[in-house]
Amino acid sequence: MVAIGSIEFTGGDPADGNGARVPVAEYRAARPDPLWRVAPGILHHLEHGHMGELVGCVRAHGMTRAEWVIPRGLDRYGLELLVLTTDGIAAVRLAFPDGPVSSLDDVPVSLRAALTCRCQAGPGHGHQHGLEARDGRD
Repeated sequence: MVAIGSIEFTGGDPADGNGARVPVAEYRAARPDPLWRVAPGILHHLEHGHMGELVGCVRAHGMTRAEWVIPRGLDRYGLELLVLTTDGIAAVRLAFPDGPVSSLDDVPVSLRAALTCRCQAGPGHGHQHGLEARDGRD
């Protein structure tokens, strides 16, 4: 039987020369991110159904030359985006306003509406929100 005596994560900034030390009790108490199951579907939906809103959002946050936004990650801390501008590419994190969340219910309603809507976007579908579009299709 192997007993854990210490934990050290490697990676991160190689310039600091140190891994992040984690107390064994914290390591054992760690749980998966609460959004890990829903994140892939939400990211796909945002990319294919809300590109205009994503571009508008990052422009409102100061990236006025944003032309395309690719959602890359969603976790308890917020949304990770890849933003394509006329100047190049930037990785951006939009944090949830009230800090880490423990479920989608903790996300502010204005953001949760875009993250969880089941609108249909595409040729012939328009962009509709509502219960009639909640059949699991994007």
